[in-house]
Amino acid sequence: MSVSLKKTNVESGEKRSAAADDEMAKKTALNDISSFKEKLRKSEVQGEEANHQVMLARENLDKSNEKIKKKEEKDSKAENTVKSRKRETDMKVESVRVRKKMKLRMESDNKAEATSKQLKKEELITKKSQEQMNKGRASLDEMTAAESQKKLKLTKDEKLYKTVQKQKQEELKHEVMAKKHVEDLTNDEKDKKYKKRADALRKRTLSENEQDSKNNVREATQDAKDAKDKADTDEQKEKASASALKKATTEADTKKLMRNELNWKSVSTASTEKATKADQQKMLASEDLVQAQAKQQAETCVHVCIEGMEERKAAAEKAAASAVAPAATTTDHPAARRLLQVPGRQRMRGGRLLEDRDIGEYAGKESFLGDTAGGDTAGGDTAGGDTGTDPAPVQTDLDIAAQQAEAVTAQESADEEGASVPQPVVLPKIEPFTYNGCQC
Repeated sequence: MSVSLKKTNVESGEKRSAAADDEMAKKTALNDISSFKEKLRKSEVQGEEANHQVMLARENLDKSNEKIKKKEEKDSKAENTVKSRKRETDMKVESVRVRKKMKLRMESDNKAEATSKQLKKEELITKKSQEQMNKGRASLDEMTAAESQKKLKLTKDEKLYKTVQKQKQEELKHEVMAKKHVEDLTNDEKDKKYKKRADALRKRTLSENEQDSKNNVREATQDAKDAKDKADTDEQKEKASASALKKATTEADTKKLMRNELNWKSVSTASTEKATKADQQKMLASEDLVQAQAKQQAETCVHVCIEGMEERKAAAEKAAASAVAPAATTTDHPAARRLLQVPGRQRMRGGRLLEDRDIGEYAGKESFLGDTAGGDTAGGDTAGGDTGTDPAPVQTDLDIAAQQAEAVTAQESADEEGASVPQPVVLPKIEPFTYNGCQC
C-alpha cells in the first residue's frame, strides 16, 4: 500500500511537471518528484526487507514442522515397537505355560530333573521378557517426559513472544509520546517567538503613532499661529480701510473706500474662520497626542504591574511565613500540593501564583493612567485614587492556593464525568495598587 501511494505521488508530480507553465512551478514540481522518488525507493527497500523476513519466518516454520513430524513418526515407531514386543512376550509366556502343563503331565513321574531345568529355563525366559517390558515402559515414560518438556518449552516461547510484542507496543507508545512532546515544545517556542514579535511590533507602532501625533501637533500649532497672524493682519487692514472711509471727502473716494472696506471685511471674516478651524485642528491633534502617550504608557505599565505583583506576592509570602507555623507553609498545604501536581493550569514556582499573561488581565487598559482626558500622561493620581499609600492587604498564599485547588478539583470532577466543555479557571481577586507611577 505504501509503495502504491508513493508511485501515485510520483505520477502526480510528473503530471504537474508536465503541466507547469513557468520555471518556478517546473522547478518545484521537479523537486517534489525527486522527493517522491526517494520516498518510493525507501518504501520499496522496506517492502523487500519485509518480504525477506517473511520468507525467513516461513522457512523456520517449515523446518519446525518437519522436525515435529519426524519426532511424531519416531514416537509412533517406538510405541509400535513396544506394543509388538509386549504381544510377542505375552505369546511366548502363554506358549511356555501350555508347554509347561503338557510336560508336567507327560513327564511328571520320570523326568523330575529335566522338568526342573526346564522350569528354570522358562523362568529365565520370563524374567528376560519382564525386563524387556520394563525397558519398554521406561522408554515410554522417557518419551512422555520429553513430550512434556517440549510442551513446556513451547509455552515459554509463547510467553516470551507475547512479552516481546508488548515491549514493542510500549516502545511505540513512548515514541509517539516523545514525538508529541517535541511538537509541544516546538509549538511553545513558536508561541513565545510570536508573542515577542507582537510585543515589539506593538511598541514600535505605539511609538510611531506618538511621533506622528507630535508632528501633527507641531504642524497644527504652526498653522494656527500663521492663521492667527494673518487674521490679525487682515483685521488691522480692515480697521485702516474703515478709518480711511471716514476721512473721505468726495463721493468717488467714498464709493471706492467703501468697496475696499467691504472687501477687507470679507477677507478678515474668512481669515478669522480659518484661524478658528486651525485652533480646532490644534486641539484635536493635542488630544490625539495625549491618547497616543496614554496608550504607550499603558503598554509600559503592563510590565511594571507584573513586576509590582511579584514584589507584593513576595512581601505577602514573607509576612505569611512569619505569622504561620513552619509546618503550614505554602507547599505543605494540601490544596497547594494538589495545585503543584496539576500541569497546564495555574502553577506555583517560588511563590508565583499567576503567570504573566494572567497578571496582564488584571491591569486594566483604561485604569493605568487614571483620567487621561486631564492630561496626566505620567500615570499620576486619579480622581479620588490612591497616591502612594498601600491598599488593603492581599490574600495569603494558603487562601489563594485553596481557591485554585478547589477550581482544579471542580475541573477534574467535570472531566471524570465526561463533560465536553472545560470549566474556566477561577483566578483569585487581586486588590488594585500603585507601583512606580502606574495604577494597577
